[in-house]
Amino acid sequence: MRFMKTVAGSPLAAIAVVAVLLSPPYAGASTLITQENIAAHPVWTNAESPYTVEGDLYVDLNALASLTIEPGVVVKFASSSSLVVSENVVLNVEGTREEPVYFTSPKDDSVGGDTNGDGSTTSPAPGDWSFVELILNRGNVHASYLKIRYGGAPDDTGVSGPVSASLFLVSAFNGTQRSVETIEVSKSATVGVRAQVVSNSTLTISNSSFFGNLGFALERDRIPNQFGQFDLAGYVDARNNWWGDPSGPQHADNTDGLGDDVAPLADPNSQPIAFDPWLAENPMPDPVSGVPPSCVSDCFSNVLFLPGIEGSRLYRPDAAGEKRLWEPAHDADAQELTMNPD
Repeated sequence: MRFMKTVAGSPLAAIAVVAVLLSPPYAGASTLITQENIAAHPVWTNAESPYTVEGDLYVDLNALASLTIEPGVVVKFASSSSLVVSENVVLNVEGTREEPVYFTSPKDDSVGGDTNGDGSTTSPAPGDWSFVELILNRGNVHASYLKIRYGGAPDDTGVSGPVSASLFLVSAFNGTQRSVETIEVSKSATVGVRAQVVSNSTLTISNSSFFGNLGFALERDRIPNQFGQFDLAGYVDARNNWWGDPSGPQHADNTDGLGDDVAPLADPNSQPIAFDPWLAENPMPDPVSGVPPSCVSDCFSNVLFLPGIEGSRLYRPDAAGEKRLWEPAHDADAQELTMNPD
């Protein structure tokens, strides 16, 4: 038990029960994922959510052939923790508009409850955890409605200074076209998304959301290709995204932009990051608790007609204009109101 050691039949047992009853909701209730036990968790389910990742988690064929994350799952990353998914692993993040998947801070009680059990003592902040790296070389990543928050802890170990970001998207095979959509990266302590794309390749990011990042929302890097050759950076198409403001991202080519920054062109011989046109509103807002999703099929009126209550009157259009069904004038009218099985 989280709060104290209990001894059956002793006063300590009763005290422990009181401690649990008075503890914050969901305190300590999470499924722990580490490098040692990842092989036992090929599917992260809503039933076992929230999950807590501890340490640097590297998912490759030695651990799993595929990793599936179900709609609505919340994953919280302990301090300095990270997740890297190799090109040989199929990743399916199955978030939906109504049930997105969250990668966030253990201090974020807004989703998954108070998993660190400290009530309102702590609040989430940019840099609470490190990063996620998705290696897209083989078209192995399928992610939808994934929200990544409060990551990007600074890391000054790079040769040229900080190389941190909340999300690394890596496309290292020449001549490939990879795409991601419906992702949110927000409240990063450094760069939001660092796109590492080789020459003659394209990475497309669309219908996604970037806001509240302390560094660039999007930056591009050069990386060696599959032959170890270090060439110009590939093309990043980031059109049709939300940058936190209807005016678009801050950039030298958009002087009126008030949203998050898009990094300037580091290599003048490479193509600039494309971001125009952009979206004027967030394409993936947080779902409102208690509000059901919009009706798609078999949609019916929820108007209630109460017999005997003055003012309730029901009409049906017909060839003559309108026919009053309630109050009924004939038995046949009343029969039309019957809830028959068909």
